[in-house]
Amino acid sequence: MADSAYHYIEEMYGKELNDKEKYNKSLVVAQYEKCISEGRAHLLTWLVSLIVFSAIAVIAFILYAYRQYKQRAEWKIQREQEKREMEEKMYEEEMHHKEIQLSTMRSYLLKKINIAQRIEKIRGNKKNIVVLTEEDWEEIKMFVDNVEGNFISRLKKRYPKLSDEDIKFMILIRLKMSSKAMGLIYNISEKSIRQKLFVYKSKVGLEGKNSPSLRSFIEAF
Repeated sequence: MADSAYHYIEEMYGKELNDKEKYNKSLVVAQYEKCISEGRAHLLTWLVSLIVFSAIAVIAFILYAYRQYKQRAEWKIQREQEKREMEEKMYEEEMHHKEIQLSTMRSYLLKKINIAQRIEKIRGNKKNIVVLTEEDWEEIKMFVDNVEGNFISRLKKRYPKLSDEDIKFMILIRLKMSSKAMGLIYNISEKSIRQKLFVYKSKVGLEGKNSPSLRSFIEAF
């Protein structure tokens, strides 16, 4: 009887210990789950904060980039406008300068046309003696040098020993003046002009039987 009571008490005590152990385990599990839940909540809060911060940073960067782009665009537009205004101003100045040059050139060409007409008149002149002043010669020289690719300058450079009178004679040849017209200018006979043509060959190094005529050489020079 005593053994049965002791055994009963022992079972009751063991059961109570088991219940306490289960209770303690349940408390530990509950506490663990609570910690996990709180940790997840904290992590979620941190993630949300990070996302919000990142979104704000992205928006701020986009706004900054847009402002920079807008400033560059405005600066570019301003520079282009200034460039256009400068180009327009330069164009107007260039047109004004060209108008002055054209006006000067028109006056110059009118004089050259007058000289050319005078030369043509000389070519067809058969009787009268033609007198060309130094001013006429200067205009003829300028006309020939401009129209004939710096003929006089090239001639002087290649044959520096030619005198001014030699150059004048070569100019008339370059203008394809006939011997008769040249005789009228120099007030000598056509035969004398032909003799001068032969003599002048040596001045430009045209010597020998096979050398070209002075006329063909000067016209092709």
